[in-house]
Amino acid sequence: MNFFKQLVNHKYYWLFILLGGFFLRALAGLYWQHQQLPDYHSQYAPTAEALAAGLGYGMAKPPGFILFLAALVKIFGQTSYIYPSILVQSVVALLLCYFLYKITTAIFNSETAGRWAAGLGAFYPWLIFYATQLSMEHWFVFWVVLSIYCSIIFDQKRDWPSAVLLGLVFGFTSWVRTVFLPYVVLAVAFFLFRKIPWPKIVMVGLLVLCFIGSWGTYNYCRGGEWSFTGGNADHNLYLGLNPLNKTGGGIWGEEAPPLEEIYKIMNSLPPDKRQTWYKDEVKKFVRENPRQVLILAVKKMYIFWRPYPRAPQYTNPLTSTVIFCSFVPLVLLAAYTLWIFRQAKNYVLLTYPLLYIVQLNAIHLVFAGSLVYRFPIEPLLICLAAYGLDNILRRVID
Repeated sequence: MNFFKQLVNHKYYWLFILLGGFFLRALAGLYWQHQQLPDYHSQYAPTAEALAAGLGYGMAKPPGFILFLAALVKIFGQTSYIYPSILVQSVVALLLCYFLYKITTAIFNSETAGRWAAGLGAFYPWLIFYATQLSMEHWFVFWVVLSIYCSIIFDQKRDWPSAVLLGLVFGFTSWVRTVFLPYVVLAVAFFLFRKIPWPKIVMVGLLVLCFIGSWGTYNYCRGGEWSFTGGNADHNLYLGLNPLNKTGGGIWGEEAPPLEEIYKIMNSLPPDKRQTWYKDEVKKFVRENPRQVLILAVKKMYIFWRPYPRAPQYTNPLTSTVIFCSFVPLVLLAAYTLWIFRQAKNYVLLTYPLLYIVQLNAIHLVFAGSLVYRFPIEPLLICLAAYGLDNILRRVID
């Protein structure tokens, strides 16, 4: 066990994490990129290439990721930009590991636990394997973790610079994906509960509203509608709550009427009814089937937390083993941390990552559930697991 103690305190530990984590992610992404390239091009490439060609951007989602891709298309060309994209994504993943270190150190006041968090984040098998997927999720998760870190800093310092920084990070995080807005609201409400001076909280709120309001205004000027999402929220809501959904699934293996059938129904409706058709159908289903809604909620939680995949592209023996061997020890160590840390004086700081984990679970009680959308909570579980791992090793060594 002294080996682990020497490893985590070694003077080249950070270099080991930097080179090892980057090499594994870049290698995995570049090796498997030919498998994901067709799907990737179908999702992002047309918009990125159109934007790079100066044809504009008309989608309702914030274009941060597409702008990034468009810049790479402009620099490297339409046939080569995926390679630098994967390399940049690997760098973002390592930055994520650094902020896991900062969050863990701040919450548990333990440098060693923070180092374990960085190491677990860099070499956690599922996160390395997920690097094969060139996805916006990597960027979103990074901003969530950065938001949580800034929340902790604001809670500790309670000064104007930390308030402005938190407002900017919160605002940008909510701007790139509005699913994070509930976390922002929860955190601000928690700041009020913590009796942090209200002028600083107002500053945070105003900066968040500037980001959200500017994006809504942009969509209104382009399309005449105050829209803050890409239009998929209502669709995913319907996938999660409709009469054909019997297992709580969705997104992969959609349990809903075929899209062709839905389009026929929507095309037969007046224009004003088309925009609300998904929501109207969900409200009708919930009103008429409350018991089924509760059953689906339980099944969704099972899908969300089960240690083996349900998405078709993750069901081969290799990926199933990787996910199982990654997730089960992580959850057990995180649960152990919550148990041994339950009476600590600085348990309040632990609330910030827990708030987001609770929010993501709550979202999946309503929307469709999937394996990939569990991805954002796993880095936060690493923060918890790192302290539990450090505690176990200390007990064994001492």
